[in-house]
Amino acid sequence: MTLFIDIGNSRSKFWLVVAGKIVDSFSDSNAQAALMWLQQQEANIKRVIIASVRTKEATEQLLQSLLLMRHEVVFVSYNEALLCSEYENPCQLGIDRWLAALAAKNIRQAAQPVIIVDAGTAITLDVLSADGNHLGGYILPGLSMQVAALGQHTDKVQVGKPEWSDVRIGQNTQDCVSHGILATVISLIRHVKSDMEQEAPVTLYLTGGDAKVLMPFIPEAIYVQELVLLGLMSATKFPLIQRLVQCEV
Repeated sequence: MTLFIDIGNSRSKFWLVVAGKIVDSFSDSNAQAALMWLQQQEANIKRVIIASVRTKEATEQLLQSLLLMRHEVVFVSYNEALLCSEYENPCQLGIDRWLAALAAKNIRQAAQPVIIVDAGTAITLDVLSADGNHLGGYILPGLSMQVAALGQHTDKVQVGKPEWSDVRIGQNTQDCVSHGILATVISLIRHVKSDMEQEAPVTLYLTGGDAKVLMPFIPEAIYVQELVLLGLMSATKFPLIQRLVQCEV
């Protein structure tokens, strides 16, 4: 069995795959909880395939704590033959962004331009051309990070629990902050989509922990729960069996 791991900024996600089928999965920000899950799977793991947005040192430290270095470990990196990027230095493109774009390229309809929004600790928006090249994108703080930044740099703009269900003009500080942040992110997505659709129809994929917060405001978007892990499978030539592509419109 092959263990696929997406090491993000806040949490790590695991898929245990055999013959193209996920036989078990796990997601948590707590390394100890992950270790307990992995210990139950130890006998089944033959190979480990990893993508990490953390530094090399932080990634190796996590893998040591999870006792994974005893296995055959493969780190996935940018591969122009699979997906070419127009980034000035493609090696500086975050591996999570590249993998999500690779997955989108492989599950989209043929010759369809794509926007990929990954709403996690940071929010990334990436664009694929109709011929399947990564054109670039945007990076901005995630929803919670934006709330935290306001709280850290002001005395009175403090929000205990953001309210993400609306974008109307706020009439209290909590709503002014949360509605304003949400409206800004949605406006960026809609701006990019509108600009691209002057040339051709566009497919929009949403993924990440806050994707479902955005979904009600962008009903035409397609939600894919684990786009980065699907990209890991693509990068290592595992077949993307359709039942793994859990899309919701």
